[in-house]
Amino acid sequence: TTFGAEMLARATIRRYNLGRPASGGRRVRIAGAEYSAPGFEVCAGCGVVREREEAEDRVRHRGYCPSRRGAETDYDTMYFTHALQTQAVRILLPELAAVDEGERIAFQAALQLGVREDFGGDPHHLTVHSTVESREEGPRAYLVLADTVPGGTGYLDRYADPAALREILEKARTVLENCICNETGQDGCHHCVLGVVGDADLGSASRDRSLSAIEALLDDW
Repeated sequence: TTFGAEMLARATIRRYNLGRPASGGRRVRIAGAEYSAPGFEVCAGCGVVREREEAEDRVRHRGYCPSRRGAETDYDTMYFTHALQTQAVRILLPELAAVDEGERIAFQAALQLGVREDFGGDPHHLTVHSTVESREEGPRAYLVLADTVPGGTGYLDRYADPAALREILEKARTVLENCICNETGQDGCHHCVLGVVGDADLGSASRDRSLSAIEALLDDW
């Protein structure tokens, strides 16, 4: 089974804001994945953002904007990015996760649950990102557990130990096996996977799938 982890004492985590996904726009490829990138329509004169095409006449330009004096309004399409120098742990996932987004979400939810249990609550200074790396011999899927504090807090150092990472996954398995939604017939609730995944992934989160994904690793560790 493909699986592994590496501690990155120095890592650059980049986040991109490409606009509202439902707005269409051109397609761009970032870190091996394709995204809709409508961007933001920004006034070239004063920097205000145009929310919708039909609402252009309701955009409140700044007082010094040439459009306030009758000039034609020019808009530029812009994207936003944020780079953070920090510490991270990069986890290589089994091959299925490279082609199945649901499998990546399952692993990500399990990892976040395990980290939450290990930390004793929601670790607000830690985030988990998923990414797919394109290669000639086939794509690779990773989870990146990153510290949001610039430079890192040193908390992730312990995860460089394979035994510590296994303990995280064991704690996740315990939560998934004993969650109260097992008794109600629900495939996940806010006490387990629905409490850790982002809004965009709520429809794909599954307690059973997260449990199955990590059991395959732990049983053959």
